[in-house]
Amino acid sequence: MEKKEEGLFLCIGCGMCLSTLIFVAGIISYIVFGIIFLAQDYNIAHECVNSSLWAYVCTALVLSFCRLGAKKEKENNSAKLCSFFCIGIIDLALAIWGGVELWQNSCNDLMNTNLWRFGLATFCIQLISAIILIIIYPLIICC
Repeated sequence: MEKKEEGLFLCIGCGMCLSTLIFVAGIISYIVFGIIFLAQDYNIAHECVNSSLWAYVCTALVLSFCRLGAKKEKENNSAKLCSFFCIGIIDLALAIWGGVELWQNSCNDLMNTNLWRFGLATFCIQLISAIILIIIYPLIICC
């Protein structure tokens, strides 16, 4: 191998390692901050009688934590597509629930909390995930 190729290979390897570390740090931060905000804003969330924002955020955290432990088994493409599509449907359903809790059922006091902001971030992540898994990924596989 020439020095240029070795340098390029080293840069790509370092970039992939760094990207993986950043992704793992993001997941850990998401879970830790979610738990902190659930504990911090528990009383405010339960004073808002019509809102289930606390339950939504808790459910989203539990489901995201469960996905981390999912086994990576060798499957054929149709089984993977079906699995990703089902995960996308679950994310879409959770995003709809989150949207209702964020914009219809939240009290004014709850809208000024970190829990509401975290719920908004969770809603955005789930919506993007649902779009990717329901629409974009199947299009890539089919084409």
